Amino acid sequence: MTRIKSISKYNNVGEVRISLNTIESIALAASRKLGGVKDNKAYVTKQGDNVVISIKTIVMPDINIPALLEDIQMKVKKSVEETTGIGVNEVKVSVENIYTGYRSRVE
Repeated sequence: MTRIKSISKYNNVGEVRISLNTIESIALAASRKLGGVKDNKAYVTKQGDNVVISIKTIVMPDINIPALLEDIQMKVKKSVEETTGIGVNEVKVSVENIYTGYRSRVE
């Protein structure tokens, strides 16, 4: 049986465990709210008691890519930390492609 990777926190009542899959979902939800993002994937790795989040994204054309990526980094970090209470050491974002849509057939 494989153990689901998670981060455990302890409070005065007991243990709270949040899976890395949950953190990935929160990161995806936060980054998809931004205009200019067509699609993305998130990967979370543990780093001590905190996490590092990597996001691969496909952006819309005619977008200021550096500004969009900085927005993604800030929103993902804030969303994950506020929702889970787990610190985010780093948010890495890479643009995999530009969305071009479907082209009509040329006859």
